[in-house]
Amino acid sequence: MRLAICDDDEREIASLKEQLTEYQRRHEEESIFFVTYQNPMELLREWESNRFDVAVLDIVMPMMSGIDLAARLKNRYPDTVIIFLTTSTEFALEAYSLHAERYIIKPVVTQKLFEALDYALKLKGRGSRYYSVKTAKGVSIVKHENILYIEMSSRKMIVHLVDGQEIVSIYLRGTFNEVVGELVDTGNFLMTHKSFLVNMAYIKTYSSTSLTVQAANSTKEVLIPVSRQQASSVKQSYLQFMATGREN
Repeated sequence: MRLAICDDDEREIASLKEQLTEYQRRHEEESIFFVTYQNPMELLREWESNRFDVAVLDIVMPMMSGIDLAARLKNRYPDTVIIFLTTSTEFALEAYSLHAERYIIKPVVTQKLFEALDYALKLKGRGSRYYSVKTAKGVSIVKHENILYIEMSSRKMIVHLVDGQEIVSIYLRGTFNEVVGELVDTGNFLMTHKSFLVNMAYIKTYSSTSLTVQAANSTKEVLIPVSRQQASSVKQSYLQFMATGREN
């Protein structure tokens, strides 16, 4: 796993170096490499040659904000794992609209940073989870992180992928709850309605009656209904997801 760290504060950089060196020591069995930057433009120039997987970004920087830097990285390298560091929670919603994996308040607590890096390592270094969909042409296998949302229509399941493609299942004999149960159990997918399941990593906006999802490399937002019966549990589950992060 290759990490780029960008913070304009020399003291913060020094502290992060110590924490990351300790993380390397604790994970000697993994290939972990990191480079620190104080200039966002320098990071952008060197990103491609270093083939980074993860960006650990301070949000408030004079030359370019971490939000703007993350947006540029996501636009060019949509699979980038983003971890934000900041002294304030005021940027939280904007950060999550960019599908950031973590939002850590400074001063950076080592445990919080290590938990974020563990998740990034799981995403980038230890394989993905897969979901099987029975279709008229056979079984389609899709990575969990490639699922934007799933809907049930006329007793068939339509799996909408982040790249805009759709997978349509055969006629389902079981209930929607039953066929998507394994996804719900991961803690990363949410039933908003009896016919809709969303990947919480792609939620952009939320209200008591609906939410929108948007793939990281797309400008298209999709409106998903939230049923009255599900409204309370949807809110609770999503807030918990934002607080604890992705797949455990």
